[in-house]
Amino acid sequence: MSTMKTSTPLKGLQFSIMGLGSTAYPHFCGFAHSIKTLMATNGATELCPLAEGDELSGEEETFKAWTQGVIQASCKEFCIADNNKMKEKLQASLLEDNTEWDVDRFRVVAAPWAFSKGQGHDACKGLSMAHKRNVLPCKLKMKKNLQAPYSDRKTILVSLDTGGTKDLLYLPGDHVAIFPCNNPKLVSEILQLQTDNTDTWRQSIRVQFKDASTKEWKPLKRLPDCTLYEAFHRYLDISTTPSQKLLKHLTAFAGDAHAKNQLHALANVILHLYCISKAHNYNPSKGSQSRHQQFLRHLLNDITISNY
Repeated sequence: MSTMKTSTPLKGLQFSIMGLGSTAYPHFCGFAHSIKTLMATNGATELCPLAEGDELSGEEETFKAWTQGVIQASCKEFCIADNNKMKEKLQASLLEDNTEWDVDRFRVVAAPWAFSKGQGHDACKGLSMAHKRNVLPCKLKMKKNLQAPYSDRKTILVSLDTGGTKDLLYLPGDHVAIFPCNNPKLVSEILQLQTDNTDTWRQSIRVQFKDASTKEWKPLKRLPDCTLYEAFHRYLDISTTPSQKLLKHLTAFAGDAHAKNQLHALANVILHLYCISKAHNYNPSKGSQSRHQQFLRHLLNDITISNY
């Protein structure tokens, strides 16, 4: 390592880094920044600025934006900026699973079938399709918060009964993803804003996207056919503080002028707070991230209430 520091063995090498982490912990994307410093110290040149993917907020959007930047910079660097076909192929290969919302690209229709009476939704099959992983059912035996009662942070110890299945192989150090349901009360409150007719909630729906090449409408595999209630109950994130981009999408659909203005105001508040945190080098350490999120949620709620 000392030899590398006194020379430039990576001179001529170009790189771009996207760090993955969580702002719930201190030193967010610290390893990515360390690698960037090490690469630059040894003569490598950064092709695109380092991107930070936060698992709590917009990680996929950050990746897509970073990927687009890398493609454009690479095409320019290797003199293929004028080759549109080459750029299209590169973008298609890296973004073939792009599901960014567009009003002309996605639609919700009635599913060509319905659940029969007494038939339940196969949540594990649906989640496996949505996340491209083999999701297995387990029963919760126990959960315990390991942090002190006065702490702003939570470390949850979970004990699961796998039912003796041999498909779930887990060793110490492995990561296990758990897919809990959204709060039924919150789901009902959201759906009641659309209609009080609970029969509508139980109607089977299908999300479709328009194929860019054939212009045909095809099922979106990331969200399986299910009822409207199941979509909000099991598949959609309805508890995370909404991003500015999501609020702008909702603004476009708002028919009421007052509601449109409120959504626009909320989007600007989120952008303003984001700029402040960046300008002051906000560091979410020692549990301050939890307090920051609580402050943001209360602020957005107060703004909404005060204007209705």
